[in-house]
Amino acid sequence: MPSSSQEDRQRIESWLLAFHKSSKALDADQWVEDFFTDDVTLQFANNPVISGDELRPMFKNVFANLDTMTHDIEYFDYVPPRIYQAATVR
Repeated sequence: MPSSSQEDRQRIESWLLAFHKSSKALDADQWVEDFFTDDVTLQFANNPVISGDELRPMFKNVFANLDTMTHDIEYFDYVPPRIYQAATVR
């Protein structure tokens, strides 16, 4: 029987995979709706931290410049309440 730590890691990995699968569709409206809360605070790449209503238009602009996007998770860590990950993005 897996420990709760293993169960937590499996649950987080499943969430990350769904998160990246959804972003692959390049539909900012649906992705933000499904994976972010209204009080989100996020730093994307080397850009300044943004929050709330700033998120959707920023990702619409980013996604409009892409033909495809995939993520390969290298590793992740959970330090409550945050998930940290490294991923190769293509």
